[in-house]
Amino acid sequence: MQAEARATIHNEFGLHMRPSTRFQEAASRFASTVSVTVDVVHYTADGVVSRTGPETVSVNAKSLLELMGLGLPCGTEMLIQANGPDAQEAITTLAALVEDWFGLKNDPSEISKA
Repeated sequence: MQAEARATIHNEFGLHMRPSTRFQEAASRFASTVSVTVDVVHYTADGVVSRTGPETVSVNAKSLLELMGLGLPCGTEMLIQANGPDAQEAITTLAALVEDWFGLKNDPSEISKA
């Protein structure tokens, strides 16, 4: 069985270590293969976002290293895809986790002091 959903990262600091770990741990609980696909965004030296075209990258959601390597900022839309016996349950769980700020919404360390 295959399933997919789109979810947007809302936490201010994006997909850093703690949210990546929570996502990876949740994905690893499922028998299905799970991947995350995002548009490639390049940053110039002065911090300006530069899109070079319709490039995408897809990583194994059960790999913390691959998730961390994406360096996804707040506002990024991710496509979560699963294939296997519990694909729909995996997608429902993971999309809800992303939309819920990876369970970190009320964590003071997730809010900028600026």
